[in-house]
Amino acid sequence: MLNNSLNQNVTKFSISINLIAILSSSLGILFNFILILILIHYGKFTKYSNKNNSRRIGLVHSINTYIHLIGILWTLLLMCIQTFYSDLYGEKYDENFIPWHCHILAYFMTTFAAGVYGSCFLQALFRFWRIT
Repeated sequence: MLNNSLNQNVTKFSISINLIAILSSSLGILFNFILILILIHYGKFTKYSNKNNSRRIGLVHSINTYIHLIGILWTLLLMCIQTFYSDLYGEKYDENFIPWHCHILAYFMTTFAAGVYGSCFLQALFRFWRIT
């Protein structure tokens, strides 16, 4: 069992990490939505030719990757909000309090999935720069 001052320091640290993660995932979701809208807008105004046909396939792959990234970021955002809520109101409901190591394990699982899609994100960003 941790002493009270160390427990408060860990709680303050986890709250600050959660706020940073909530802010960054919200910005990431907004950024990906903007990129999807730009790609859709660009795809509507391209003329139909053989050269642009391969670009349209690249557009579809890029949009698919951004949709996957939005899903991963939504998962991270929901997990951070749940952790933030349990850190703030955990003392009231001690019998239902989730231990901090479970939250860290959930973060690692989410960052692994985000890392898998991170390479896809870089490829989609490169395609976006080549297309436009």
